[in-house]
Amino acid sequence: MKFVSFEDTTGIYETVFIPKEYNQFCHMLNEMRPYVLKGKVEEDFTAVTLTVHWIKFLDRYKEKPSRNLTETGDHSRISTWLSKKA
Repeated sequence: MKFVSFEDTTGIYETVFIPKEYNQFCHMLNEMRPYVLKGKVEEDFTAVTLTVHWIKFLDRYKEKPSRNLTETGDHSRISTWLSKKA
C-alpha cells in the first residue's frame, strides 16, 4: 500500500493506494496538476482516508451524467478534485 497526500482549497486529504491501483496510476503522481479521484471513504477512529480506485487529470476528465451523491445520501464513495501535495 502507498499513502499519498492531496490538497485543495479546503484542506489536505490522506489517500491510500492498494498495489493494483498504485501500479496502474503511479506514473500520473509525478505531475503537479489537478486530479479527479474516485474511491471509498473510510474512517478509523478520527482519521478519514480515501482508498483510491480511480484517478484522472481534471483537464482530461469528462463525467457521465449521474446522480449527485448528496442527493442519494451515499457518502461512502466520492469524486473530488484535488491537487497532489508537494
